[in-house]
Amino acid sequence: MPQRVKIDSSHWIVEKEGDISTLSAAVNLSASFLSAAKTPLMAVLAVKTKGVHMTFDGTTTPTSSVGVPFLPGDIVILDEVDEISNCKLIEDETSASVHYVFYNTSAGGY
Repeated sequence: MPQRVKIDSSHWIVEKEGDISTLSAAVNLSASFLSAAKTPLMAVLAVKTKGVHMTFDGTTTPTSSVGVPFLPGDIVILDEVDEISNCKLIEDETSASVHYVFYNTSAGGY
């Protein structure tokens, strides 16, 4: 059963939010936050339209059969800087997209 993810806004602030819709070749998630003010400490990814495969070791390039498969509606929470920096993703079929939200701690947070 799907579960809602609640982020405690007293500790976390949104650093950057958007969609990755060009996934025909492997994309490094870190490319999405290069324009953010700070490196995010947590990322929440929501697979939107079609399935994707992700790798998290920073070296393996995902394909439609290599990596961890995620389906539309799946939520992925990355809560370590290395996980976020090393995450790569690719679509399983044309027109896949992933929504991302990058978080940092707020003043007085963790």
